[in-house]
Amino acid sequence: MSTVATQQLNPEQLWQFSLACYPEVKELCLRWQDKYHANVNVILALCYAERLAWQTNQDNLAAAILEIVPLNSQVTQILRQCRQHIAGLPLDNTQQSQLKQNLLSTELIAEQIEQQLLCRQFTFTKVTTADNLMLYLQQLDLTLTEALSADLIDLRQVSAQIPLGAL
Repeated sequence: MSTVATQQLNPEQLWQFSLACYPEVKELCLRWQDKYHANVNVILALCYAERLAWQTNQDNLAAAILEIVPLNSQVTQILRQCRQHIAGLPLDNTQQSQLKQNLLSTELIAEQIEQQLLCRQFTFTKVTTADNLMLYLQQLDLTLTEALSADLIDLRQVSAQIPLGAL
């Protein structure tokens, strides 16, 4: 009986990939976050895995998402909401800027920890061509539309431009 070797993402390499990739796909990721309740860290992790030609499955994807739900809902999203509401506070520009920057720094730490949790939970198998993002769309109960197909192409094109050797 043969066993299939499984792979796990390296948290530091995933973080470096995310830092390189995110500025180019920020608008798309935030649109998915707002419109479909997608998690940006899951999107980036799946993009990275696809770039490595590693495939996960629906059960593992669901387990990985469950792993980050408490931190995401109780910390990351709360920090994001706080940061977004600073403009409405009676603070001068310096105070607003300082508070916003500190909240953003803390939010990024929470995002990095989310990625570490994902790396701990995710398992992948080496394949010729991975299609993890499509699994995620299914997990989100989305039908593949022309717009989502275009988004997938955009995500994969940006991901393909990130040199893996530099990570």
